[in-house]
Amino acid sequence: MNATTLKRWLWIGTAVLAVLWTLLTWGAYALIAFAGDALSGGAGFLSAWPDAQYWLSWSVRLAEQFGVVFLVIAWAIGLFLLLVAAWVGARFGTRFLTNLRDSLDAR
Repeated sequence: MNATTLKRWLWIGTAVLAVLWTLLTWGAYALIAFAGDALSGGAGFLSAWPDAQYWLSWSVRLAEQFGVVFLVIAWAIGLFLLLVAAWVGARFGTRFLTNLRDSLDAR
């Protein structure tokens, strides 16, 4: 395996992992939205206390929005770490492969 092939497979693997990470966070977003809708819809049972119904619905939506912001930040950090790991692997993995090949050829 030469350095170009190693880099190519490394970046292909990174792209696959980035897609899987994106799908995972997309699924987490769907769960957050579903839970927010379910909990906000359940606030209607408090019809005897309109203030409590409004407060509960508002607090659930606020928690949902904070969850989405946290999810976007976690997605961006995860994607950044994937790209940094791929860059480091491409940068130093090819150097390691070249040094290994040279040391094996010297024997």
